[in-house]
Amino acid sequence: MKNDEYVLDWQQQEKSADMIRDAIRSMEQHRRDTLLAIEGISSVSEENAASISAVNDSLKKQMEIVDNLHDSMKELEEKAETLNDAVNAFRL
Repeated sequence: MKNDEYVLDWQQQEKSADMIRDAIRSMEQHRRDTLLAIEGISSVSEENAASISAVNDSLKKQMEIVDNLHDSMKELEEKAETLNDAVNAFRL
């Protein structure tokens, strides 16, 4: 090989090395971007889990209130029936 061929070969190797370095930098940037996206998704997932837990707690409390209301309605129906019986006794 002549000196010119060595220079061309070296320049080609240098270009190839530059392309490889650029590809590595690009891959590293994509890796960082992917990690940031995963962290964001994880954060949103944690917030959703907390929200779901809060909604679940709220629904449990509402169900307790509905159960208490149902019990109170039954008691009121029984008292209304007793009152109705008492009123009917006076009508006779």
